[in-house]
Amino acid sequence: MQKERQNSDFTIFDNEEKVIKQAEDLANNFDAHAKLVHENMKSLASGYRRSYREQQRLIRLSDRQQEQLRHMTVELQNANEKLEDQAQKLEGLNRALQEEIKEKKLLEDELRAIAMIDSLTGVYTRRQLLEFGKNELKRFQRSDSSLCILMIDIDYFKKINDTHGHGVGDNVLKYFSGVCKGTIRTTDTIGRIGGEEFVVIMPDTTKDTGYEVAERIRKNVAESTLFRDESSLAFPLTVSIGLYEFTQEDHSFEHALSKADSALYEAKGAGRNHVIVYKKDS
Repeated sequence: MQKERQNSDFTIFDNEEKVIKQAEDLANNFDAHAKLVHENMKSLASGYRRSYREQQRLIRLSDRQQEQLRHMTVELQNANEKLEDQAQKLEGLNRALQEEIKEKKLLEDELRAIAMIDSLTGVYTRRQLLEFGKNELKRFQRSDSSLCILMIDIDYFKKINDTHGHGVGDNVLKYFSGVCKGTIRTTDTIGRIGGEEFVVIMPDTTKDTGYEVAERIRKNVAESTLFRDESSLAFPLTVSIGLYEFTQEDHSFEHALSKADSALYEAKGAGRNHVIVYKKDS
């Protein structure tokens, strides 16, 4: 029993000695630990300050960027407003340009119509008729077809103007043009080449067929009744016609017209109200 108590006492003593020793070591190392803690605190504080300064820098940078962004947004809005204003102006200019183009086209159409159509009679002008005639001559020369022209003159037209006035003369021209357009075929072309003279171009037509068309025109005019006005008497109206059939020797439409005009001169010499076919020795 005494031996067991001795062993127990020794064990307690040893533990106390160990604790005391640890306490002495801790006391002896306190300065070192305090220094380490101090250094760690300084390092932590320094890191915190650096982090804080960096956060502040980023905040200031963000503020500047936001300000720049706001400024850029305002500039973009202003630019968009200017672009919208310019787009509206361009749209207005485009509408004005379209209207101007439309008006120009209408004017061109009117000028083209004036150049092509005789305003009084509604038939082709001399210029346009000559253009048609040249084209038909080229086609005739390329093919084995036939081509005729009629030169028509209203008889005593000057006397009609002198007796009844130019207003009546204009009505005669319009009336005669209507008779001709209602008599010729759809393939034929009629034009006024000056004063009371008219020309009919008849493609794919021989002189015999051309003569039949010319006779119908002459008869339709002679058999019509033309009044000077609603209260006055009618006066007679006749036409003289010269016919020419093209040959492969013809290389000028104007020269062919002169031959038709020569036949017309013969028709007038024969007492007017006649159709004469051109003969080479005439």
